[in-house]
Amino acid sequence: MESRQPEVLAIIGTFTVVASLTVFLRVWSRYLGRNFCWDDHLILIAFVLLILDTLATWMYIVLSGTGYHVYDLPKKSVAEQLVAIRWNFAVQMMYHPRTYIESAGRTGILLTCGVCF
Repeated sequence: MESRQPEVLAIIGTFTVVASLTVFLRVWSRYLGRNFCWDDHLILIAFVLLILDTLATWMYIVLSGTGYHVYDLPKKSVAEQLVAIRWNFAVQMMYHPRTYIESAGRTGILLTCGVCF
């Protein structure tokens, strides 16, 4: 039984670590420069939502059998399928607010840097 699930989970984990390092370095540099601003608060809120979204995505991938060929998927009960669907719903409910907050944070970063449109 061949599965690409470990590869999918590795990609999700890698990008989450890269995003974590980026946010940490930004917050650290703002802390050292003592110029923590409103856009940094938005970035932190978006980061918390990113972590929650990543955990929900991870659970959905594991529970739904993402990465397995359709013929290799084990039969699941309706209750098990509902649990996976609920995790998928959680992913969708966190995605849009996180995206809007990230956009507002990026706009704040651009305004802080003095970029005008």
